[in-house]
Amino acid sequence: MPENAATRNEIGPEKSPGLSIKRAAIGVMFFLVLLIPRVRRLRRRVRLWTVIRIGSGLAGMGLIWLFFHGRSAGFIVGGILFILLGLLVRATPVQKSLDDRARELGALVVLNGGMMILSGEPPCPVNIFANDERLTIESGARTVAEIPLERVQRCLVRALEPGEGKPWELEIAWGSPEPKTAKFRFEGFFAEHLARVAETAIKNLRQKDLAVLRL
Repeated sequence: MPENAATRNEIGPEKSPGLSIKRAAIGVMFFLVLLIPRVRRLRRRVRLWTVIRIGSGLAGMGLIWLFFHGRSAGFIVGGILFILLGLLVRATPVQKSLDDRARELGALVVLNGGMMILSGEPPCPVNIFANDERLTIESGARTVAEIPLERVQRCLVRALEPGEGKPWELEIAWGSPEPKTAKFRFEGFFAEHLARVAETAIKNLRQKDLAVLRL
């Protein structure tokens, strides 16, 4: 029997379940890709993201409650995912650059402090923000110590081992009547250079001879 307009499928081939699932998965992937930048922006807002994490945990508990009241297994899977989101995905506040932090502290110069060794504190990599009043030593976003320049009693460098490329150390003593000492250990090929630059800058600041540097 010849095919005519009445017998032809004018709508086209039927969509198979596999094709529908594939298209739905692609749509979900595109949605998630577009969502990632927005989530990153939200995570930088600590208070708002904290509210979202609490809401996610509550939503997860609600889904699990529905599962135990006769809903499908998908509810408990979704509930677990929401709870994990609330527990594990933390906020990522914007980290200030060294220039921004230097302007906040009124620093004339920022020095590489190597590894700082301070009594009662574990060794940690630090930067020294120096102005004409104090040295602010920071490790990441944490202030480790503040040293008033007028109380600095000793600032000297020395090689810990003989030979080129060996570790050097900068020692700063300050405080009265209870003196404190901080040591800054420099390693690598430029260890001596970094130690001497830090020593010279601090001594010049104490003598009020350091010119203002633009950061």
